[in-house]
Amino acid sequence: MSDLMIAIVLLILSLAIMIIASRRIIWLGIFIAGLIVSIASANPIHTISHALIVALSPINIILALAVALIPLLGGLLNDTGLLNDLRYLGISQRKLSIIGPAVMGLLPIPGGAILSAPLIDAILPEENLNKKGAINVWFRHVALFLYPLNPTIIITASLVNADLQTLVIMLFPCAVIYILIGYLYYLLRSRNLHESNEFSTRSLYPLIFIILPVILIIVLWNYMSQYLAMLLAISITIIILVIFASVTIDTIINVCRRMRIWDFALLMIAIFFYAEVIKMVMRGTILTIFPHDIVSVIFISMALGFITGRILLSLIIVIPFFATYFGLSLVNVIIIYAAAFVGYLISPMHPCLITTAKYFNTTPEGIMREMIAPAYMMFTLILIFALLLAK
Repeated sequence: MSDLMIAIVLLILSLAIMIIASRRIIWLGIFIAGLIVSIASANPIHTISHALIVALSPINIILALAVALIPLLGGLLNDTGLLNDLRYLGISQRKLSIIGPAVMGLLPIPGGAILSAPLIDAILPEENLNKKGAINVWFRHVALFLYPLNPTIIITASLVNADLQTLVIMLFPCAVIYILIGYLYYLLRSRNLHESNEFSTRSLYPLIFIILPVILIIVLWNYMSQYLAMLLAISITIIILVIFASVTIDTIINVCRRMRIWDFALLMIAIFFYAEVIKMVMRGTILTIFPHDIVSVIFISMALGFITGRILLSLIIVIPFFATYFGLSLVNVIIIYAAAFVGYLISPMHPCLITTAKYFNTTPEGIMREMIAPAYMMFTLILIFALLLAK
């Protein structure tokens, strides 16, 4: 059996293990999947040790701790009843279903969709769990097409030596298409949604606690690393919330136990491990064997996004590879970006999808089924748009 076939078989097996493990202990399943994929590398022991060093690096530990605090913040907002007050912002539930996750999506933290999950749960009580999860994940990622401070956009611009403002302008139509498809597919069909609610000033309190971490992160980034800024910003927000809402120690302990916040930290470490293994295996086998035509590059980008659950990892691997053989234009970058995004969005390794499924007590594959059709509709429209620009 060729190296390519061995790598493909091991990748499929790893995905199957992750899907099965998602019903029990997902982080353990991801770690085992990484061990299996490492067999396809030239030196599995070296691959595993290197991936462990990367996964357990101080910066990743800090990020894992920050992610573990997100469900604590969301749980406290829910248990104090503050999230329910968002219903009184004076806007429709449809608009709130878009704005809430999109605002929280400004926090560039893997798995951060868990923060908006309680909000979606509160404003869409009659929707099935998989659809709630899909709505939450979908609108959480508007920032990846629209927000100029998103690390993925910044790094993509640097990879292609493009002006950040120009890249954001090129991505703006993608954001419009993305929001429109999500609205038409998920929310326009939804029943029992109130078109408007009476405004109450109490609705501003939960909004403050939703936006506060974003503001703190932007401020703290000037003085420390972004992940440390995230950890500190979320911690400060939780402290202020505890004081404001007079939260007891027993409540905090109960939320931690119910949300199993340690699982989220372990989940991030497992994802870092798996992603590093995938990166080493891909560069050593699959990417050196694939044909070097544009169609293959687009599908490799999508496949990498799907397999790793990391859009940035896909772009970091594919863009330099693509530039080696074809050169780059912003139109090509948009196509590659959209392909990686689609694969990432519906990946069983996508941290936001996994943490959202965990919150709603459903499975990642259940939410994935809700997202496949609109995701590929979005990619098709973006591809058409990019081809029109190329003329």
